[in-house]
Amino acid sequence: MKPVFPYPGGKSKLLKSILPFIPCAEIRTYIEPFAGGLAVLLAHEEPFPREVVNDANAGLMAFYRMAALHPDALLTELSAVIAARRDFEMEVRFPDSRTELGRAARWYWMTKQSFGAQGEHFGRGKDEFHGVDLEKDAPAIRRLSERLKSTIFRNTDACEVIREFDAPDTFFFLDPPYIECGDTAYDAFTEDDMNRLRDTLVSSKGKWLLTCDDSPVTRRVFSGFRVRENLIRYSLAKTKSGKISGELMVFSENLATDFLGKTSRLFPLSRTSKVATVQTA
Repeated sequence: MKPVFPYPGGKSKLLKSILPFIPCAEIRTYIEPFAGGLAVLLAHEEPFPREVVNDANAGLMAFYRMAALHPDALLTELSAVIAARRDFEMEVRFPDSRTELGRAARWYWMTKQSFGAQGEHFGRGKDEFHGVDLEKDAPAIRRLSERLKSTIFRNTDACEVIREFDAPDTFFFLDPPYIECGDTAYDAFTEDDMNRLRDTLVSSKGKWLLTCDDSPVTRRVFSGFRVRENLIRYSLAKTKSGKISGELMVFSENLATDFLGKTSRLFPLSRTSKVATVQTA
């Protein structure tokens, strides 16, 4: 199934590139430490034996928990929402989470109602409706509830989740905040953040696949790792405009051995380089 809401940096456009490298038959525990829109998890209609979803965004995780465990209550809460600019702006200025259920409904409403699904600016297009439409949203939320009903939810640091659930039969799909995205849709990772994540992954027993921006900094962080390169167009608007960016899929060494002919060894850019390159083994 598809994600039930748009999410900045979501991986729906890269599913054809990502899914072939997930060793489904070997996985007992599937984990996404940076949940976002869950495009990759939801692309698997059949759940893995154990699934763990984590994100630092408390509102996002409240929505997933309430959608999975209490969909009727969540839909009742959403039915009272009015798509009004004044209400939206008041929520931005004076957020009132109230209860876990209230936080979940507020997060979903703000995301659906806002421009670029960022929850910051009221969205009102000339040709389409921005906001909660229960005629369309309710069936999608009920499908999501069925898909996530056995999922374990966390709202904590990604590295803690990796260490908590790490095992030889665990697979991690990671889509952390990119380093060179400070002027786009979300807060960027720093080089120290990415180094910390890399070090945690290197010491893990499970297999993992990480997506990141193809920037000089991330090439330095993952120098020597096996990767694949992709190009993708990102746009906050629903158009074919937008920046075309280079992305990297970084493989754990124990996953890369399954796909040696399809991956390349990554090298950092030199100071004089203008074009990013990889070296094929």
